[in-house]
Amino acid sequence: MKYLSSLREKYNLKTHILTSFLAILLLTFFSVFAYSFFENKHANIELGESFVNQSQKNIVERIEAIFTRTQVLAELLGESYNKEEEINPENFIIIGLMQEILNNHSYLTSVYAASKNSRFLEVKKVLPNDCYHTDAEKKLPSNAAFVVRFIDTAQAKPKEIWIYIDQNKKTLDTETVEKTNFHFKNEEWYKEVEQNHVSYWSDVYLLPHSKSLGLTVSTVSTNEYTNEFAGVIGIDIAIDRLSEILQQNIMGSDSSIFITNDKGELIAHSNSIPSVKDVAEKKTTNLILHSSDSKLKKMWDNYLESKKNIFEFDDNGTNFIGVITPFPKIASNTDGKEQNNFNKDWKVGSITNENMFIGKIKEVQKKTITVSFLFLLFSALLVVYIANKISNAINILSEEANKIKNFDLSGTNEVKTPIYELRLLNDSIVAMRLNIRTFAKFIPKELVGKLLKHNQNVKVGGRSQLLTLFFTDIANFTSICESYPADKLSTHLSEYFEEVTSIIFKYNGTIDKYIGDAVMGFWGAPNKDKDQALNACKAALAIQKKLRDLNKQWAAQDKPVFNTRIGIHVGHAIVGNMGSSDRMNYTALGDNVNLAARLEGTNKIYNTNVIISETTLKEVGENCLVRPLDIVSVKGKQQGVAIYELVGITHGEPTLLPSKEQVAFCALFTKGFQLYMEQRWDESAEAFNSIKKKFGEDYTVDLYLKRCKDFKKNPPSENWNGVITLKEK
Repeated sequence: MKYLSSLREKYNLKTHILTSFLAILLLTFFSVFAYSFFENKHANIELGESFVNQSQKNIVERIEAIFTRTQVLAELLGESYNKEEEINPENFIIIGLMQEILNNHSYLTSVYAASKNSRFLEVKKVLPNDCYHTDAEKKLPSNAAFVVRFIDTAQAKPKEIWIYIDQNKKTLDTETVEKTNFHFKNEEWYKEVEQNHVSYWSDVYLLPHSKSLGLTVSTVSTNEYTNEFAGVIGIDIAIDRLSEILQQNIMGSDSSIFITNDKGELIAHSNSIPSVKDVAEKKTTNLILHSSDSKLKKMWDNYLESKKNIFEFDDNGTNFIGVITPFPKIASNTDGKEQNNFNKDWKVGSITNENMFIGKIKEVQKKTITVSFLFLLFSALLVVYIANKISNAINILSEEANKIKNFDLSGTNEVKTPIYELRLLNDSIVAMRLNIRTFAKFIPKELVGKLLKHNQNVKVGGRSQLLTLFFTDIANFTSICESYPADKLSTHLSEYFEEVTSIIFKYNGTIDKYIGDAVMGFWGAPNKDKDQALNACKAALAIQKKLRDLNKQWAAQDKPVFNTRIGIHVGHAIVGNMGSSDRMNYTALGDNVNLAARLEGTNKIYNTNVIISETTLKEVGENCLVRPLDIVSVKGKQQGVAIYELVGITHGEPTLLPSKEQVAFCALFTKGFQLYMEQRWDESAEAFNSIKKKFGEDYTVDLYLKRCKDFKKNPPSENWNGVITLKEK
C-alpha cells in the first residue's frame, strides 16, 4: 500500500496530464464515428418513438371511434320508442334494431332498453357453449343467434322471459322464470342516467350472463312529445375486442401494448387480458404495480416517476422504449373541466425493444471501438514524453490549489519558473489565497469551506430548513452609548463581540450578522448538526458565564458592564444567500426568525437573561434545566407560545451544570406555575411565597403572586388558557 501511495504521489500529476492529452487524441480518433453513432442512434430512436407514438394515437383513435359510435347508437336507439308499452318482446321493430346493431358491430355483446316505470328488454348475442338460463347443462339450439330477455316489474308477480331466436328473428325456444332476481333500477348504469340525464360509461366489470369482461355505455331516452325522461338505453362492449386491436399493433415478440388507467389497473393487454375471476372476486392482481411482468412494472414505475409520455428504461440489461398516450381530453360544456368523451382516465402504453431501431448501429460501434483503441495505445507513448516536461512545476501549484480547496490558507509556497503561463498561475493562486482570507471574515467559514470543497458558485437562493435561531442584545445599550466615549465604546464592544463570536463558533454555530450591539446566529446550516438546539443552549449559558467574568474585570477598569439577553427558538426558516447577484448575505428569513428575536426582547418583561421556546425544549429534552415562564402571544403572532428560562445543562460541561439550589428552585417554581395554570390561585400563591422564603426575592415570582391575587379577585373567563398578549417587541 505504501508503494502504491508513493507511486501515486510521484506520477499522479503526470498521469493527469497524460489523460488530458489522451482525451484530445480520443476526441480526434472517435469524433467521426461517435458523432455518426449518436446522431444515427438519436435519429433512429426519434423515428421509432414517432412511429410508436403514431401507432398509439391510431389505437386511441380506433377505440375512441368504437366508443363514440356505440354512444351514438345508444342515443339513436333511445329515440326509437315514445312510451314504455313499446318495450315488449313482440315489438320486432325495436328488437330488429337491437339485432341489427349487434350484427354490424362485432365488439358489442348486448343491447337493452329499460323504461322509467317497469319494463326491461334486452337482446344479446349467443356465444359458443351458451346454455339455457334455467338449465346450465342444456345447450341452446345450434342455430340460436340471439337471446331476447324481457322483464315487466309492473305485474303483481314479475316474470322474466327468455326467448331464443335465429338470425331471421324466428323463435326457437322460450323459457320463463317465475320470479326475477334482476332489478335493473338498482344497476349503476340506470341510476346514473336517471339521476343526471346524461350518458354514462361504467368501469370494466364482469358482464352479466356473458362470463366476459366489458363495460357499459348507457344514455337517456326521452319522450319526443313531452320531452320527459322515458328510460335508459344501454350497450355492452367486450374488452377482449380491445385486446385484439392491441395485438394487431405490436412490434416484435419482445414488445407489448396495454391499456390502463391512472390507478394502474390493467384494462386490456396485447398478450392477455385481466382474469375474469380476479375481477369477479374484486381482487387487485390486475394492478400493474403487482404485475409479475418486470418490463410492465418498470415501465409504469418510470412513468409515475418522470411523468413523461416517452422515455427509455432498462430491464435486466436490455433497453426499452416506453410510450404512454392518454385518451384525448375535450372541454366539458357543464363544468369547464377537461375530460374525454367517455370520462375515463385511460391511457395506451407500449413497450418496444430499443434494438428494433439501433441494433445494427451497435454492431458497427463495436468494430470501430476496437480499431480506435489500437491507435490510442500508439499515441499514448508520445504523450508520456510531453507530460514529463511540465509535471513538476504544475504538481507544486496543484498542491497549493488543493490546500486552498480544503480551506487551508497557511503558507506562501511559490513556484520559480521561466514559463510565463506557470508564473501567471502562481500569482493567481497567491492572490486567491489572500482574497479568500479576506472573504472568510464576512461570511461563515463553514460556508466558505463548503463552497470551495464542492466547487459551488455563490448565487442567490435559499431553502426551508430546520434551524435553531439565536438572538442576543445588550440591555440599556443606548444609555451606555450616551455616557461613554464613542471611540472607547467601539473598542469595548469589539472585545465583547470577539468573546461572543468565539463561543458561538466553539459550539458549531453560524454568525448571521451583527446588528448594532445585537448578534444574530443560527445552528443547522450550512452544516448539519444533530445536537443543534443543545449546542445553542450551551453557547447561551457559556456567554452568560463569560460575561459575568468580563463584567468583574470591566468594572475594575471603570468600563461599562454589559447585561446580555438571549432568545432561542427552533423552527423552519428559509436559509441561503439573500440579496442581489452583486451583493448578498448568507442569512435566515421567516416567521420563526422573528419569533426568536421577540423571545430575546421578552427577557426584559420577566427580568431574565435566556429565554427558550417550547420547540427548543422539546429538542433538548432533559439535557437542560429550565423553569416555565409563561405562555405568551408575542407581537405579530396570534397563537400562544410557551416560554422557559434556560438555567443550566444537566450533564456534560461542569461549568454549565446547575447548582442544587437552582434545581430545587426550578422544581418549586414549576409546581407553582402548574397550580397557576389549573387556576388554583391560593395553592399557587402559597408555592410562590415559599420560593421567596427559601430563595429570596425573584421578579417573576412577584409577577405571579400579583396575578394570583388579581385572578382570585376577578376570575378569568371559562375559555382562559393562560396566554398573555405582549404589546411590545
